[in-house]
Amino acid sequence: MTMHAGIVLAAGAGTRVGNSRNKVYLPLGGRRIVTWSLELFRQVPGIGRLVLVVRDSDRELVGEILEREFPDVPAVTPGTSPSTWPCSTWPTTSGGARSTSSSSTTPPAP
Repeated sequence: MTMHAGIVLAAGAGTRVGNSRNKVYLPLGGRRIVTWSLELFRQVPGIGRLVLVVRDSDRELVGEILEREFPDVPAVTPGTSPSTWPCSTWPTTSGGARSTSSSSTTPPAP
């Protein structure tokens, strides 16, 4: 079975919420909102790898969250070259989409 990557976009500012922090990092039900999204993606059949897209200014907080709950999920920043992202070494399909035949959720080491 072909596996695909789930990409969670968390690089917004969250200004409409009226908080100084991006809304995806606010608590909801005992954990950060973004972790609910990552958890749901992890449960989708066919999603073998996850990538979290974050603002550079949130990287420290994101690092703490991922280390605690999703240590196998890489965080990438918009504006950086996709060739530097951890998933750039994953196999691609003929259309260029990243794909893997493995059921592992751990991306290859950069």
